[in-house]
Amino acid sequence: MTMSTVWRDADGHLINVGEWDYGQQVVDWSDPEVPKLVFDDNGPVMTNPLPAGAVRDIVEIVATPTGRLVIKGDYQAYPVLSARQLRLGLLQGGISLSAVQVAIDGISDESAREIANVEWEYATEFARGHHLIADVSGALGLTDDQVDDLWFGASAL
Repeated sequence: MTMSTVWRDADGHLINVGEWDYGQQVVDWSDPEVPKLVFDDNGPVMTNPLPAGAVRDIVEIVATPTGRLVIKGDYQAYPVLSARQLRLGLLQGGISLSAVQVAIDGISDESAREIANVEWEYATEFARGHHLIADVSGALGLTDDQVDDLWFGASAL
């Protein structure tokens, strides 16, 4: 588990992973031989200050196979998988496609089962936060960590 500081804007959207270290002191270069730091009544003048309303948080961070850092469980930030990637990822993770079909066939509500079948058979992309992923992974007894591992592994295929 890797915990990290993140910064969110006033609306809660992620704006930075890690400490806010982008602020740079403004330098007066009017005399290139003797650059001077610029000050005002509040101290050094900085560029790129924290946006108004920004808040600091400590969260669990995971790295995708491409090195992109995302907040664990923030499924909107997870890569979208093609049907090919998802199916190959499942097979590489030791989960047969027939086991997925059995999980779908086990959905008790007939309408929900038919919808799940259409999504499984005809969707060209899958998002980590889609209810089909949660339903099938739950039926297969997979934990969120196991699904994340399979997901990120499949995203590299």
